[in-house]
Amino acid sequence: DLLFQGTLDELKKKQNQNSSLLLDTSNNQQAAVFLKEAGIVFSYENEKLRLSLLSKEKIAKMCQLLIENGLDLYEVSILSNDLESIFMDITTTKNI
Repeated sequence: DLLFQGTLDELKKKQNQNSSLLLDTSNNQQAAVFLKEAGIVFSYENEKLRLSLLSKEKIAKMCQLLIENGLDLYEVSILSNDLESIFMDITTTKNI
């Protein structure tokens, strides 16, 4: 069975859809309150905040919001799936 058919651009788009943003601040619990108020969905991962990947503009506004509210930013990083992760995602979700 064919699990994925598409162009390289479509595969890259799938990679971006599965990417996320990792955030660590001086007070992640307080950051979570601000994110929730701003309507940004997140989860906790190893005491850091994991968010769906946002546009550059939204990332900048989020950082500005946190800094203006007295939080220090220690980490803002993009977690991208590599081709192996995408392959595993495609093959495991199609078999369910």
